[in-house]
Amino acid sequence: MARFARDLDPGAAALPLAGFALAWRWLGDGRHPLPPEACARLRVLPVAQARAAFRLSGTLLVPGAAMAVDGTRFVLQQHDAGPGAAAQVVPWLRRCQPAMHARVWLSWEPELALCTRWAVFVRHWEAFCYPASDDLVVFPASLGWVLFHHHAQRLQFGRCRSGTPGAFRKASGRVEGSVPPCAP
Repeated sequence: MARFARDLDPGAAALPLAGFALAWRWLGDGRHPLPPEACARLRVLPVAQARAAFRLSGTLLVPGAAMAVDGTRFVLQQHDAGPGAAAQVVPWLRRCQPAMHARVWLSWEPELALCTRWAVFVRHWEAFCYPASDDLVVFPASLGWVLFHHHAQRLQFGRCRSGTPGAFRKASGRVEGSVPPCAP
């Protein structure tokens, strides 16, 4: 099994959401309080898994820059995520990736990552993507696509050019094996 797959053990216990550094945004009187059913779908990754997710997310971006999806490996689409475009983001995300049941990792920083369903992310994307402060990489276990939120309120969605994530992994030389599922 690949290094990342080994580090992202789906059997590892999730941490309580209340202890997650970004939970203030979603719980109680936060900026974007999430309904209990959405919070129940968020699986906070232990530090070792969060670090592995962060390393993996970095392989999906432009090498050395980490500020854009790697256009040599992914066919890119972009969308404004600013205040005037917010209402158009949900339909755009659904067109980019219609499989709403997909399990996805959300990785902000080396020790800040969680897993959820694509449907939860799409429905509540503004709660996860903060302007001016956050860069966020969202990716599924298949590694067939990636979404990047840039802190300057830009979204980039990339679908694997080869059409097969395995070919991406083999061609990149930086990601081996598949990533195990991470959320219920």
